[in-house]
Amino acid sequence: MARMSALAAIVLDDSGSRSDAEKASAYNDIHKMVVTNQIVGSGKDGQDLFNKVFESETGQRIYNLQIEFTQSVNTAFAAGSGQNLGRMMVDAFDTYSTADQAILFEQVISPINMTGGRQYADEASWRANVRAKDTLQIFLASSQERGLEKSDPKHAEARKLLARADTSSQSWTAMVLKLFGETSDYRLDLSSQARGIVGGVSGSKLGSGAYETGSITSRRV
Repeated sequence: MARMSALAAIVLDDSGSRSDAEKASAYNDIHKMVVTNQIVGSGKDGQDLFNKVFESETGQRIYNLQIEFTQSVNTAFAAGSGQNLGRMMVDAFDTYSTADQAILFEQVISPINMTGGRQYADEASWRANVRAKDTLQIFLASSQERGLEKSDPKHAEARKLLARADTSSQSWTAMVLKLFGETSDYRLDLSSQARGIVGGVSGSKLGSGAYETGSITSRRV
């Protein structure tokens, strides 16, 4: 409770001595404590303190940033672009400032889980994974459009990678990028037919479903 109180004091400081970055960092640390059950036993005092932090200017700014990001991704998804959801998230992510990107990564892209782990260790790992999925998706669409599914041995290997259950792991990312070259930047001008195929081969593992508000966004507890 003492650590949470110290962090809350930073978030709630109105003297001007704390920067926005310091307040956001303190908020993230409190969020980690809540998610990993480090405030269990603090009772009503702990809940009341967290509520104050959540309702603070910093807490509301972070919450509204998450909602805005979610809406922008869903808008892009609804418009349709032949891209997978991960690429849409990167495109939306890149419209924000460095400070806001740090918050979005911490709270939305790769939030802490109950065990203290994350889906992606850092922003670079996430971006590499999205690039790997993009590369795989476009290759399979192009290969299918040209009727090379059986004649191109790389197609079979790509399909095996697509079928794996760990498509967000660093090892999977590395295997995909190795298949297409360590500095893979696979880009094709797809025909309208191939763009239709992209949606067909992406599957849920490559993020073909709409981004649901709150699905990976932190919520008030």
